[in-house]
Amino acid sequence: MSDRTLHPLSALSGIAVPGRYGRGEGEPSLVITELTGLGLATVACRKGQAAALSAAVRNAYGVDLPASSRVAQGAAVRFIGYGPGQWLAVSVALANEALAVDLAAKLQGLASVSDQSGGRTVLRIGGSRVLRSSDNDDVTIVGAGVTVQEALKAAEALAEDGIDVRVIDAYSIKPIDGDAVRAAARECGAIVTVEDHWPEGGLGEAVLAALASAEAQAHVVRLAVTEMPRSGKPEQLLSVAGIDAQGIAATARRLVRTQVTAS
Repeated sequence: MSDRTLHPLSALSGIAVPGRYGRGEGEPSLVITELTGLGLATVACRKGQAAALSAAVRNAYGVDLPASSRVAQGAAVRFIGYGPGQWLAVSVALANEALAVDLAAKLQGLASVSDQSGGRTVLRIGGSRVLRSSDNDDVTIVGAGVTVQEALKAAEALAEDGIDVRVIDAYSIKPIDGDAVRAAARECGAIVTVEDHWPEGGLGEAVLAALASAEAQAHVVRLAVTEMPRSGKPEQLLSVAGIDAQGIAATARRLVRTQVTAS
């Protein structure tokens, strides 16, 4: 008799295999981790019920619904905003359809709840690349996107001053590569983060959170856009925001001098 037993099939089947990708030694270029069995559900606020829905979520899950595309982490459920009055709810404790059932019961018709758990897979992609380092790094510069090249240029300029620089390409900010960040704190004691957008909810905050989670200590300076953007060429805008190679190098020099004075 043929075996007619149904076996679950990974959403990655025939596409990718979870694991480390890139260099065989040192930091991988990419890490893919498959998370299955999660509770996933969409929550859409009903017309005129925004205030009541927020109160209900706060009372039931101890978290305030994010007003934009941010993440609010409760004890059992995480809410991710993805549109006006719309959120994706994610839970490990309330697996599969149990999350949607719990939401529907506790929100009492204030929102439309739809179970999204069946056949879905959430991919957690993380990692970083150490692009430059030595045995005696004085400071680490962590960049992402366009600021990575500016960080490398700054490192070249700092090398002429006798300052050894580690440069990390944090291509994954959520999740941040906590191991690389904490290693930089432990081995350098000074970190400059550089991002080409507002500082709230960005690379600098992710680095600080990674350090706080392990009580790692380092002097951290965050460079980001702090004024309303204006028109101009890319290199001009980077310079105005202080996140070009010259601005990064100047900040790193001051930080290293502070470290030397403190010691």
